[in-house]
Amino acid sequence: MATNKRMRIAALLAEGKTGREIARLLGIAPSTVSYHKRRLHLPMNPKCARRHVWTAIQRFYDEGH
Repeated sequence: MATNKRMRIAALLAEGKTGREIARLLGIAPSTVSYHKRRLHLPMNPKCARRHVWTAIQRFYDEGH
């Protein structure tokens, strides 16, 4: 059940475990840990929350790169 998994992840985060450590301990993907972390309204690592500006990327290629 997702709620049990979320509670387990929350407890491990409270212990100071990283997302990667939690994923390894629970046998789940790191992205699953991130999903539950977001659902718990906990701060995300900015490196994991990158978003792309597709208009700027398209402009770059339109300029001939």
